[in-house]
Amino acid sequence: MRTARTRPDEEGYADVRRSELQKALSCMRAAPLELIDLGTPDLESSYNLVTTAIAVAGIMKRLSPELVFTHPYEGGHPDHDSAAFSARAALSLIESAGMAPPRLMEFTSYHADGKKLAASRFLPGTPQGLGIALTEEEKEFKAGMYACYETQKGALRHFPIGTERFRPAPGYDFTSPPHPGRLFYQNFDWGLKGAKWCRLAARAMEGLGLPSREVPQGRGLLGRLISRLSP
Repeated sequence: MRTARTRPDEEGYADVRRSELQKALSCMRAAPLELIDLGTPDLESSYNLVTTAIAVAGIMKRLSPELVFTHPYEGGHPDHDSAAFSARAALSLIESAGMAPPRLMEFTSYHADGKKLAASRFLPGTPQGLGIALTEEEKEFKAGMYACYETQKGALRHFPIGTERFRPAPGYDFTSPPHPGRLFYQNFDWGLKGAKWCRLAARAMEGLGLPSREVPQGRGLLGRLISRLSP
């Protein structure tokens, strides 16, 4: 048995979040994008690591991307940590099938700073990657995308507008918490502790036939990313 945060209308909330995403993406000056919904409810991805990793591997095989961006493993939100796990597990599945995996990058998310939230920077003591200072036009554009997320208005107040930060994804031991002490999501009654998440990850590695402690990492991609971002 487990407890998790529930909403009176979980499906309705998912529809609202999907609509917010579509609204934000419609602001982008880019070619049409394909949105792929794996159908996992909020706060349930930790219990669906195997199926999510397999689904992500299938998407990677179909689309053959050169780069994949994902969350870091930092204990900010269990769904974010599950995304970090699933991306790396998917790379292992692709490699085991004899295919060349894409390069894996991370963007900043959030993590604990005591009981406070630290956003838009990676965990202390880990590589901080490449910081890109946005122009005034870019900051205005980003603020407009933030405004599309009405349900996240309170949380987004903690996220600075002025800088984007990326790094090649490091290797992780998902059977251990990402840092000592209390994880940020343990400040909420979501029915999931860090040690339990690690047990779920270990069980998923076993189910996927992956080594319990070996996970793929980025491959010196920072230089290539810089060249792509440079004018």
